[in-house]
Amino acid sequence: MKQHTRSSTIAPLLSRPGGFTLIELVIVIVVLGIVATVATPEFKSIHIEAKKSEVRASLTSLREAISLYHLKTAANGTAGWPTLDSLRTPDVVMRGAIPPNSFQDPTKAPDSIVQ
Repeated sequence: MKQHTRSSTIAPLLSRPGGFTLIELVIVIVVLGIVATVATPEFKSIHIEAKKSEVRASLTSLREAISLYHLKTAANGTAGWPTLDSLRTPDVVMRGAIPPNSFQDPTKAPDSIVQ
């Protein structure tokens, strides 16, 4: 019976040439492809949820600005809600021009969730 020493079991591993075999590379590529296939839809849904949150935050800011306008006009004795024309006019609600809706312009927001 042959006696195995530590150096006799490690020697074949150390003498093996470096690098990966073709099958090892193919397996790694297949596993990466599977991971990418699973992760891509999840990332897309997270991206859409982030855009929805951004729109909700913007709408909340607009609601607060409109409510503030209503309170200011009520203090003057001319309580009323702003009209769309007055919201387009600079210095009415936000003390500056309201930018155009970039969500409706496909050149400014090509991947917009707003239709």
